[in-house]
Amino acid sequence: MLGTLLPGRTYQIACFAKLWSGNSGESQFEVTLQVTDSDGTSYKGICKRIINSSTWTECVGEITLGVEGTLTGLIMYAETPTSTVDFLVDDFTAVLVEVPTQQPTSEPSGRPKTLSPTNDPTNEPSSNVSSFRIR
Repeated sequence: MLGTLLPGRTYQIACFAKLWSGNSGESQFEVTLQVTDSDGTSYKGICKRIINSSTWTECVGEITLGVEGTLTGLIMYAETPTSTVDFLVDDFTAVLVEVPTQQPTSEPSGRPKTLSPTNDPTNEPSSNVSSFRIR
């Protein structure tokens, strides 16, 4: 995620989740972004939903990537409150919602990096830098 999501920009993060077919009932599901910068590590909640094994449930939220000093790490977590719940995640996207008027001073030079779908036979980067999809 580092180098793909840029400081000072707002993104809509979305995915679909459901419990693995062997699980019964419902469970809370959440997506969290771990941000590491010059000020330390913080966790930004993006979305929370209740999921089950029969229906794909969309979890969607927006986040503005605020950074103190230098951004050194970004990790996206999809999780449930307990480690005994198996779940599936599909169609994860991060779409640029808002571009700041001034470009951040820490923006990399050259062509921005993008993620291509893992099943893309060409495995070539897309020229669309406002979103990516992981399958």
